[in-house]
Amino acid sequence: LTRANLSDAVLTSVDLPFANLSFANLTRATLSASAAGGIANLTRANLSDAVLTSANLSFANLTFANLTRAVLTSANLRSAVFTNATGCSTVTPTGILNGRRCAN
Repeated sequence: LTRANLSDAVLTSVDLPFANLSFANLTRATLSASAAGGIANLTRANLSDAVLTSANLSFANLTFANLTRAVLTSANLRSAVFTNATGCSTVTPTGILNGRRCAN
């Protein structure tokens, strides 16, 4: 699914372990209660305005991902990699991304 356009997609209760979604467009997508854990690759994915409520993102690679205004309420973010990810106004269980790499 590299470079896939999944904007506005509704993917609830989907199992995506080890999926390669690098450079994918997931703008406004809903992945609530989805299992994208394992070693899912979301490098440089656009997840702006996405709803990932209760999603399993454990061990997911979100390096350089755009999570601007994404909602990750109750998401499992254990050992997820957020190196250089953007998280302006992002809602996470711990606030780990909110304000990261935001323009002034």
